[in-house]
Amino acid sequence: MSIYVHLFPFIIQSKIDSENTKLRDISLFETLTKNTNLLTKILNKGFQNDFFLIIIYINFIKINMAKNTKEIPNKEQVQSQTEQDEKEKRISVAVMFLQNPEVQKMNKQSIIGFLKKKKLSDAEIEEAQNRLKEKIENQKKQEIEEKQKQQELIEQEKKQKIKVFDTQVADQMKINQDLINLSHTGITQLTEEQNSQLNPIVLNVSFNTQFAITDMNKFDRLERLYASGCNLRFINPKFIPLQLKILNLSHNYLISMEFIGQLDNIELLNLSYNQIDQIVKLEALTKLYHLNLKQNLIYEIPKSQILGQLRYLNLIDNPINDPNNLLQTCDPKKLLELE
Repeated sequence: MSIYVHLFPFIIQSKIDSENTKLRDISLFETLTKNTNLLTKILNKGFQNDFFLIIIYINFIKINMAKNTKEIPNKEQVQSQTEQDEKEKRISVAVMFLQNPEVQKMNKQSIIGFLKKKKLSDAEIEEAQNRLKEKIENQKKQEIEEKQKQQELIEQEKKQKIKVFDTQVADQMKINQDLINLSHTGITQLTEEQNSQLNPIVLNVSFNTQFAITDMNKFDRLERLYASGCNLRFINPKFIPLQLKILNLSHNYLISMEFIGQLDNIELLNLSYNQIDQIVKLEALTKLYHLNLKQNLIYEIPKSQILGQLRYLNLIDNPINDPNNLLQTCDPKKLLELE
């Protein structure tokens, strides 16, 4: 009995497989009729009470018949699908053709005429144009979204830098409120809130390549300012505290030193490695004793009493022309560096 039980589904499956070509045209009733002899033999073998098991096997037949009774498309359906595929191919090729930059420079009528020669109908040409338009709009939308994401990242970076700045300032102020070192931190400027927290004597913001000097007059104790390597091109004199004694703006892109005219307390001024071409505004700087103008574009030495009071003057790597021999009037005891 057990061998029949185990082989029954395979016997039924074999019967179905042999009748596959006919299953499309016969009903479930006819299928069961064809298997009557098999069912009779099973019942005669002594497990008539296993009628429930037989019902399960009948459902097995039904499921397999459903799997194997797939609809075969007729010739008209096959032809229609082929025509649709060919149409889609023509439209896709036309879209690729239309998006070529050189084609877009052509006359519209010439483009349409060319596509018609390639057997595209007016409806297909219009469809290709609409798809190209939609594609361009989607690309623009993606570009806008990408720019927005980049801007959001920039804003997040700025916020992060501010957090870093605030943390560094807080940590440094715990140690020494007089000296604040913010070099190489990536800050771009000091905000009003940050300015209100600070009032150092020494401030170092060097090598922050996007840093901009804003109003520092609130720092009424600031005497030393270091802003080397910040890509500075212009300094607003209104933003520089008048009480400054030391100012280092080396390794920038300054083209003028006009901003120093009001710094009558300045003692040491480093403007080396810039693009300054004239020495100006020195007359009011009566306390100045150290002037570094190394590697600029200075070509002429002005008549100035201030040059005579300097203890250090560096003009190395400048295209200097000194027809009046003004430099020779300087006290030889003072350090004078020339190339």
